Amino acid sequence: MLAYWWSDDVADNRTILSRTLRRRGFDVIEAENGQAALAEITATNFDLALLDICMPDMDGIELLRTIRSGHSSSSLPVIMVTARSETDDVMVAFKVGASDYVTKPVNLPILVARAESQLARKRADEQHQQALSNIAALNFELRQECARRAEAEARALDLAYHDVLTGLYNRIGFGEKLAVALAATDRRANRLSLLCLDLDGFKPVNDSLGHHAGDALLKAVADRLRGCLHDADCVGRIGGDEFAIVRADVVAVAERITDVISMPFTVEHQEVKIGCSVGIAFAYTSDSDPSVMFRSADAAMYSAKQAGRGTWRIAPGAIMNAALSRPV
Repeated sequence: MLAYWWSDDVADNRTILSRTLRRRGFDVIEAENGQAALAEITATNFDLALLDICMPDMDGIELLRTIRSGHSSSSLPVIMVTARSETDDVMVAFKVGASDYVTKPVNLPILVARAESQLARKRADEQHQQALSNIAALNFELRQECARRAEAEARALDLAYHDVLTGLYNRIGFGEKLAVALAATDRRANRLSLLCLDLDGFKPVNDSLGHHAGDALLKAVADRLRGCLHDADCVGRIGGDEFAIVRADVVAVAERITDVISMPFTVEHQEVKIGCSVGIAFAYTSDSDPSVMFRSADAAMYSAKQAGRGTWRIAPGAIMNAALSRPV
């Protein structure tokens, strides 16, 4: 049911209007003066107010001004009731925020028609506001979904290019980084170096302490490798206990890596010792083949193992290329 609020200082007028409105199916609350009306409007949500401009205690203009301090014309339409001689008061009422007016003696069908028109506007505005609210909610959900998808894509991309266990680049991610580094080789002052590392003694630790300990050891090795390198260097885990590094200069870091990895690790509250063998290949031009570099560095790494492990070797082809490419 809709609720009309009517304020008039003449009881008979209020009764006639209230009876007419109730016959149209509306709830009606009456007030005999402005103070009583304010008390009612504070306690109840009204759909429409009918105000007589001339009332005792507080006239309709003052009451309207008070209503508008807390209710917009769209949330509470107000129809003023005035005598024909009060044209100036009507103009003031519109400036204060009146929605419409009727004159005395009140033509009841016109009053009802204007009231229903105001209510139709109110409902239309409410529907418009609800539509805007729904659109805002949908936009928010869409932004949230886009953010979730972007995050999921970022995670998927991260998983595609990074090793889950160590957080280093995996073989795919490392391969792309190597290709990018090779493309810039012609602009480098120094040669580009590829190091392939294979851990010495990892399998006995993994077999005796278990895979959980082996995983912990691999993560510890990854942390030590990061500590040996600069931010511009690239390190990846390309196999079970195989790692690879791309950087501009290499010999000093190869020695540092073999020394650092040979230091004891604490895994599962036990001290374990491993080492690593390092193979090195160089590139001086951007047309160098990454797969050839990998094979050369891998061969040099196995040469280091055959030399007693815990050391590093440079691929023979790299030395030859270096001799041809750089003056001695």
